[in-house]
Amino acid sequence: VVSTQSTWGLFLKAKTPYTSYVINEHSGQQNKNHLEHFRFCGQIIAKALWHKIPIKAFLNKVLLKKLIGIPYTYADLKYYDEEIWKSIKYIKCNEILPGDSIATFTANDIDPITGTETIIELKEKGKSIWIKEENKEEFVELYLDYVLHKSIDAQFIAFNYGFSSLVPYEMLQILDEDELELFLCGEITIDVKDWKQNTLYKGTFDHKHQIITWFWEILEKLNQNELERLLQFCTGSSRVPAAGFRGLTTNNNKPCPFTIEPKLYGSTIDDFPVAHTCFNKLELPIYPDKKAMEKSLRILINSPICFQFSLQQQLSLIHI
Repeated sequence: VVSTQSTWGLFLKAKTPYTSYVINEHSGQQNKNHLEHFRFCGQIIAKALWHKIPIKAFLNKVLLKKLIGIPYTYADLKYYDEEIWKSIKYIKCNEILPGDSIATFTANDIDPITGTETIIELKEKGKSIWIKEENKEEFVELYLDYVLHKSIDAQFIAFNYGFSSLVPYEMLQILDEDELELFLCGEITIDVKDWKQNTLYKGTFDHKHQIITWFWEILEKLNQNELERLLQFCTGSSRVPAAGFRGLTTNNNKPCPFTIEPKLYGSTIDDFPVAHTCFNKLELPIYPDKKAMEKSLRILINSPICFQFSLQQQLSLIHI
C-alpha cells in the first residue's frame, strides 16, 4: 500500500519532516487495478474508524481535509511537500517587480519510470503567461488545484467512495482534520497513569497486590516504543483510542476495559504472560520477585515475532 518509490504503492511518504502519507499520483503506472485498491483501502480505514480501532494510518492533512470537505490553503502544502510550499510562499509573500521572470502558469510532472518531464499548463496558453504581481494569486490557486486535486482526482474519488460507503460524509462534518486524525490513529503518547486508572483486576489481584504494583512500576520505566509493543501484545493495537484507555472495545465495538488476572508461575514456558487480544485481557504470572517479572516482560517486548505467535508457541517451537 505504501512505497518509497513513486512507481509502486497507493501512497507515498510526504516530502516533509512530518510523518504522513499522500496519494501517489502515479499509482496506476505499475498497478492497473489501483482504483479498485484505493476503494478497498478506503473501506478498510473507514471500518477501523467505525469500530474505534486505532491504526497507524497517518493520512496527510490535505487528504483528511478533502474527506471532511474543508477547503485547503497554500499553507497546507507545508505538510504535503515542503519545497513546493517554500516556493509558493515566496511568490505570495514577495512583490514581483516588472521584468522579473519567476515562472509561467505551468506545473511539472516527471514520469517515475522514464524520467521524462511533462509540462502541464495550468490554464490555456499557460506556457506563455508569466507570473506577475497582479496575477500571482490566480497562479497559486491554479497550482494548488492541480497538485492537491486534479493530479490525484481519480485516486481520491475511488478512496472516498470506499470510505464514505461505511462512514457517511455527514458524520464527519462535526470534525476538523486534527480531530479526524485523532479518531483514526488514536493517541500518539501512551499514558501509563491513564492505563492504570482504567484497568480492572480479577481473581486474587487488586490494585494493591504486590504483583500489580511491580507491573506498573516496570511500565513506568518503559519508553514509548516499548509501551507500544506491550500494548499491541495485550490488545492487538499499538495505539490508544481517542477517548484514552476507557475507550477500549471488543472487535464488535462493545466496551471492554483492560483486565489483568493471575496465572500460575511454573515451568519456563509458563513464565510468560498470556494475552487475549479479543478481550483486552492479560494473564500475569505470580512472579517470585520484580526482577523476574521485568525480565519476562522485556523478553516479550523485544521478541521480533511475538505479535505473530504467542511466546508460549515460540518457545514450544524452539524446544521441538
